[in-house]
Amino acid sequence: MIHLAAMFGTFWPMPAFALMAIAPIWWARKATVVQFCLAWAIPSWIVFKLVATKLPH
Repeated sequence: MIHLAAMFGTFWPMPAFALMAIAPIWWARKATVVQFCLAWAIPSWIVFKLVATKLPH
């Protein structure tokens, strides 16, 4: 959860675009391209959550 919170402070304006992209991604979730991107992003996010670090990135 800390990575999502840090994203708003360190990567602005990307979080605004990410929030605007939630609805189109949800509607296109059956598309192969969206499934590929999610299959790449979600495991990466899990690894970042599991690895102990003191850095915000």
